[in-house]
Amino acid sequence: MQLRTQLASTTGAREYMQWLGPWGWVFVYRTPKCNGVAKAYIVPDPDRPRVCLPAAEHAIAAAGEKAISKAAREVVASSPAVDGVRWAVWDVQTKEAAQDAIKFAAACCSK
Repeated sequence: MQLRTQLASTTGAREYMQWLGPWGWVFVYRTPKCNGVAKAYIVPDPDRPRVCLPAAEHAIAAAGEKAISKAAREVVASSPAVDGVRWAVWDVQTKEAAQDAIKFAAACCSK
């Protein structure tokens, strides 16, 4: 619940529920300016909860290396890029991983 609240406030987006195929029901965080790509997605899988934070590569670069932790940079580096957007997915089974995702959202996804 805390992750959901923090993502909504960090991204400035409203929370919605949406069915997204392989992920099933997810929490989606959208703003009126999203143009089809939400600010964040939470996959509430009880066995493997995840958060997906799509971020434009230019926003990641603009955030700078100091604003993004080493662990977050590793997640982003291994994430697929589609049309200039990195689709970074965190397993958020620990508080540290969830906080890392929130910090990444604050640095890159709230723009």
